[in-house]
Amino acid sequence: GNKGSKILRWHKLRTITKTHGIEVLAVQEHHFKQKEGEGQVEAMQRLQGAMSRFQWIDWEMTATLADTPRSGVVTFWKKEKFKYITHHQLDQRVLITILQDDDGTKWTILNAHFHNDAGPRKQQWDKILAELPKVKQGNVVM
Repeated sequence: GNKGSKILRWHKLRTITKTHGIEVLAVQEHHFKQKEGEGQVEAMQRLQGAMSRFQWIDWEMTATLADTPRSGVVTFWKKEKFKYITHHQLDQRVLITILQDDDGTKWTILNAHFHNDAGPRKQQWDKILAELPKVKQGNVVM
C-alpha cells in the first residue's frame, strides 16, 4: 500500500545519501501541514516525530510550516558533520538554515520552492534579496 511505498522511498533516500556522501539535503514539498488551531511549537514537535525515521540515520532537520501539504520545504543535515545555529522562515516556501561544520566554517543554506507564476516568484526573490544579507553567515549555498 501507500505506507510501504513511503518506507521504500526513505530507504532509497538513505542509500543515495550514504552512497554519494551527501551531508546536506534540501527537499521541496515535504507534505507537512500545520493543523487548524495548532500552535507552531506543537506543529514542529509533530513534524519532528514524523521525521524521526530520518533521524535514526544521524540526521537533523528543520522545516517550514505550510498551509497546504504541497508548499513547504525541509532541510536535512548530518549531525556528525554540522551543528545547527539557527533558521529563518521567510514564507512557507523559503527557509534559510545556518549551520557550522566541524572545521568551524558557517554555512547559510537557502532552500526555496519557487512559484510557477511570475508574480509570486518575484515576491519570493524580493524577500530573499531583502533578508539574506541580514541573516547570512559564512558561505551561502542555494
